[in-house]
Amino acid sequence: MQFILNLPGFQLRECAQGLLGATSTKRTGLLTLNLPDLPLHIRANAIRPDLPRAATIGVDAEGRFRTAILKEYPPAFCRGLAESFLSHFPPVDHLVDLDQLPETFLARCRSMVSTEMGHAIGADFAR
Repeated sequence: MQFILNLPGFQLRECAQGLLGATSTKRTGLLTLNLPDLPLHIRANAIRPDLPRAATIGVDAEGRFRTAILKEYPPAFCRGLAESFLSHFPPVDHLVDLDQLPETFLARCRSMVSTEMGHAIGADFAR
């Protein structure tokens, strides 16, 4: 890992997902390349001033791992990541004519848009 961190543009960034909506602190490390403003975007999307005090250790009354809910990044964390990625790309100085794109490509993009958040957590296969 240290070799990679010595290469230009690489950084190891850490944050607490609890400030971004996770139910517990959930310390998270990200190996990044050319995202110097990531900490600014993550901080700008924090939805809590203080870390949550809840612990996600062990299993609940139904035998599910309490960490299962932490498998998905909270929406505020995703937004901070997306904003950081977008800030890295050069500005687009022209609009793309969507009518010129293949319909199969547009249909695929439409199918990938998520407008609802589910209440179920995917199966945990660690057992």
